[in-house]
Amino acid sequence: MFLRGLNLNYPLITNLTSLGQSREFRYISSLEISNKPNQSEPEEPKIRFVAGIHGNAPVGTELLLALAEFLCMNYKKNPAITQVGGAGLQLQWRIAREGDCTSKIGFTNANGKDLDTDFTSNASVAKEPETKAIMENLIQKGDFSLSVALDGGSLLVTYPYDKPVQTVEYKETLRHLASVYANNHPTMHLGQPGCPNKSDENIPGGVLLGAEWHSHQGSMKDFSLTCGRCPEITVYTGCCYFPSAGQLHALWSENKKSLLSMLVEVHKGVHGFVQDSQGHPVSKAQIILNEGVKVLTKEGGYFHVLLAPGYHKIHALAEGYQQQHVQVLVRHDAATFLHIQFDVDNKIFGLPRELVVTVAEKDSF
Repeated sequence: MFLRGLNLNYPLITNLTSLGQSREFRYISSLEISNKPNQSEPEEPKIRFVAGIHGNAPVGTELLLALAEFLCMNYKKNPAITQVGGAGLQLQWRIAREGDCTSKIGFTNANGKDLDTDFTSNASVAKEPETKAIMENLIQKGDFSLSVALDGGSLLVTYPYDKPVQTVEYKETLRHLASVYANNHPTMHLGQPGCPNKSDENIPGGVLLGAEWHSHQGSMKDFSLTCGRCPEITVYTGCCYFPSAGQLHALWSENKKSLLSMLVEVHKGVHGFVQDSQGHPVSKAQIILNEGVKVLTKEGGYFHVLLAPGYHKIHALAEGYQQQHVQVLVRHDAATFLHIQFDVDNKIFGLPRELVVTVAEKDSF
């Protein structure tokens, strides 16, 4: 197995695990690449690449295998690769394990389910085993700042939401992330996929809202954003689902810069610490962005969130502390550091805490 070979050859920077099993009990393998694999590093930004949610789109899987090999072989040899490799990287190379064995029929899993309609937040709805594995052991546990999913059938990038919504929170940032990938691709940004069945198709900038491309409920990237607090984009790598083996090198060359640009992008945005007035970290504080998106501070009070370049309003909330409000300028070429300090909230229902306590004591007699 290719991933096991990488893990054996590069044990100091890789960790191979299983997230669960498919409908037919095949293991869903995941490869971590990091300078300290299998160790918790709250201050290290984390990114995941996911492929194979549809078994009939194997190009994404091949691209991730090439990316993993490239990063491992160049770690500590190429300074630029070593630097971007400072992010915690998780490669989920194939979800629909049975689908990739059955050609066009493999769009679904062995139970005939399109897995990209199975990521519902309703706990009472039964989930396919592949979906549960990704939801519980990757999206909800991973604490990621960015996710990139690879699919096939066209040449563009889509961003949440896939379901019909009136307004898209975080839209400016989501579109920015999608554009970073498209703009680093030699032809994707031109917005003309040129697929045989849609030869006149025009997609400005090669980027589109998911619901405008293929509207559906229960998508992985919608779940990632709403329940995993992680922005996810879907990259459609080309019109041909099954290119010949001889075309794979060209596809890797076309997507290599874009894939690496995502590793650079995850180091940007806003990061920092939330502490109280005594300098103690405040974990699980809410960081609310001007676009309505919420993230929670990690262990040690650390937080990291990706934002499009420009000015953004940030609100910080934690029980027992006064709310903090700040405006930050997010740069296009580096992360912005932010130190938020809470003061103890001495008010209850807007009144001084001492007054409320006095009234309560008086009324108790």
